[in-house]
Amino acid sequence: MTAGEPDRILLQDVTPSGQVHVVNVCVTDEKGIVVPNASNRISFRVKEGKVLGIGNGDPNSHHRDCDTEINLFHGRAQVIVTGDELTATGDGLPDGVLLLK
Repeated sequence: MTAGEPDRILLQDVTPSGQVHVVNVCVTDEKGIVVPNASNRISFRVKEGKVLGIGNGDPNSHHRDCDTEINLFHGRAQVIVTGDELTATGDGLPDGVLLLK
């Protein structure tokens, strides 16, 4: 199945519990299919917390682990945070919001 144009930012907390959250980030089309060629720059804001680490799997990326923004690599990234709420903002996309448990 071929992905369409980037439509939204999807955030998924893959941490079962605790104060530190590992969140997978991807850009999907309107059908929920990950857009593999998406390289959007995504910025993160955390309510009542902070970004502890960030990455995208690109061996050529020169971001710092503590940055709050990163370009997606093959439509994906990952962020490690503490806090109550994570907001991801990307060029031309509606914000992705995740309430952290």
